Amino acid sequence: MAYTICDGYGQPKAIRLVVTRGDEPVVGAAFTPFWWVCDPCNPPASRYEVEHREGQAKPTGYAWYQVVTTEDTAEDLALKVGHYRKVIAARRAVEAAELEYRRLA
Repeated sequence: MAYTICDGYGQPKAIRLVVTRGDEPVVGAAFTPFWWVCDPCNPPASRYEVEHREGQAKPTGYAWYQVVTTEDTAEDLALKVGHYRKVIAARRAVEAAELEYRRLA
């Protein structure tokens, strides 16, 4: 079942996105999108769907570790940022392996 954390007026609460700055994940400033939803049935790579503005043709999908909600604790935040670091390291390793494969092929 998908959910959105709303305020007392039924509007979505603010979220923060974990983005990369250089090779390091950083937590961006809080903002309130037009709408967002967390759907546990979605694949992990697009667990959150965010409509940044009204009339957006298709929601933007974010992985579970890329969205910080108002309900997330400091431990949750540390877990998400730590996991994103692992994702970045894994991507770098894959890129290095692909480069080496092309060099040898």
